[in-house]
Amino acid sequence: MDELYQNAGMMPGVDGDGEGSAFSGAEGEEAGEAREYVSRWEVLGVEGEGGGGAEREAENRELARAMRRASGKERLRLRDRLIVQNIPLVIHWAQRFEGRQTAGLGFDDMCSEGTLGLMKAVEKFDPDGNRPFGSVAGCWIRQAIRRSLVKKAQLIALPERVEHEIWHFRQAEDAVVSEQGRSAATDAAVAARMGEDARRRGDRGGGEVTAERVAELRRLSERAVSLDMPVGAVDDEGNQMLLGDMIPADMMMPREEADRKYLVEQMMEHVEALPDRERQIVRAWAGFEDGQGAEGRREGRVTLDDLAARLKISRERVRQLRDRALRTLAEKLWEGEE
Repeated sequence: MDELYQNAGMMPGVDGDGEGSAFSGAEGEEAGEAREYVSRWEVLGVEGEGGGGAEREAENRELARAMRRASGKERLRLRDRLIVQNIPLVIHWAQRFEGRQTAGLGFDDMCSEGTLGLMKAVEKFDPDGNRPFGSVAGCWIRQAIRRSLVKKAQLIALPERVEHEIWHFRQAEDAVVSEQGRSAATDAAVAARMGEDARRRGDRGGGEVTAERVAELRRLSERAVSLDMPVGAVDDEGNQMLLGDMIPADMMMPREEADRKYLVEQMMEHVEALPDRERQIVRAWAGFEDGQGAEGRREGRVTLDDLAARLKISRERVRQLRDRALRTLAEKLWEGEE
């Protein structure tokens, strides 16, 4: 035990006399210290999955009881000690999650999130209860990693209840795909599997899940993909293609497309305010047919000769009316920008 306490004193924020605590302070500070614990676990000589064996369980319970009886700095020191010696549990569960759909969350980040779950488990653990510490800590570690994976995959923060539901949806969908194939993973099939899983877990509410709810969860669980994500193999020069490199150079980005659509809509409002003859000429010459102005331009614009024949005026007069209408539109758009 003395050697273990000395190891705890090696961690940031805890000196050899037990002054201070690496896990005291705000949540943001705790997250930083959790990363320090994970990054130095090899320095502590901690190996294996942790939490296993009757001897380790008895030691965990002894530390938990001592922590409950202690107060002040002594309690924080015992708490840190219990966390440090069970960091292998975090490593174990992070390795279990590694290789799955981790939404870009690295192994070190999963260890950091799992350590935050371990910290909560230390506070919640009842040393006089029937559940072993490894079981309690495993639940909290898995929950912390799962939540971080869901949050990482979402552009918009969701309530924890919804994040938990999305996690079970993904598990059910993966199970259906592995057993029956991708084509069988319909909303109804996934809903039925989620209901079976919920009844097996003993969730309240009977585990009834509708296909409509699965469709909504599928929409909410859509993952954002970075254009800087590497794709393909590394070439001889050590270069690797990025996802953004596969996008055609002439393809507009979503923001550019939105700006263009807004500009077209503004222009069409000004076109409708033109005199009747000028409006007809501009719409036909520019390629905007009725009902298509906001969506885009049709291929093959009408020529000045065609318009002259349609309106029974000279080609030169059509050109004059077109140029006057275009000047009016330019002035209106310029005024709108100001």
